[in-house]
Amino acid sequence: MDNIKNIKYSYLVHEAKVLISALEKRNKDLIKVLAIKENEDILSLSKESFSLNILSKLDFLQIEPGLHLIFEEFSQTISDVKWDALKKCLDRLGENLLKNKHPLLLNPSSDSPKPLFGISESSFSEIYEFGRDLFTDSRIEDALSIFQVLLLLTPQCYPFWISHGLCLQSLQDMETALAYYSIAILLEPKHPQAHLLSTECHIALGNLSRAKTELVKTEKVLSIHNDYQEWTACYQYIQELYRAASK
Repeated sequence: MDNIKNIKYSYLVHEAKVLISALEKRNKDLIKVLAIKENEDILSLSKESFSLNILSKLDFLQIEPGLHLIFEEFSQTISDVKWDALKKCLDRLGENLLKNKHPLLLNPSSDSPKPLFGISESSFSEIYEFGRDLFTDSRIEDALSIFQVLLLLTPQCYPFWISHGLCLQSLQDMETALAYYSIAILLEPKHPQAHLLSTECHIALGNLSRAKTELVKTEKVLSIHNDYQEWTACYQYIQELYRAASK
């Protein structure tokens, strides 16, 4: 009889331990879930707080403080959550710059790029490189948010017009891309890149006579300027595209 009691007692103790272990595991899992949820809530609140802080400045036309807050973020790693907030702020900044025509934007210097609103050239480079990375990752509309603001701030900068045009071309908006490349050509008439990209757009649109004109211009630039010989392979590739389209 005592043996049976001992067996029952041992069984109950074992079951109790199993139950306690299960409860402990459940509590740990619950704590992890709560911690993850709390972290997500903090990130969400942080993103909203960040957005509201900048947007409030931009909406009250405190362009320079808002601009500095945006550019400061590009000196550090940007998470997807932070980028969502930054994109909203960049889009609002672009809208306000266009709508209110800040006086510093009306008489741009010929420097490339010019420190504007106290923003350093290195800061412009950081945000530009971030935009290029977005483009490389096929996040075209995100990249456009970057290049639009950069163009508004430094409209005399050739690479920004090219990058904006490349985004539009990737979105199959060839006509608008051509307008951006035209301005790039005005800024750097002796650089072959905008001519080559324009040729591509004209071929896509079926404007073969204009494509031929751009190819001739490119050939002339390459024959005169030895600095741009690295573009020869690109010229030959687009020349093949033109020949194929002409058949």
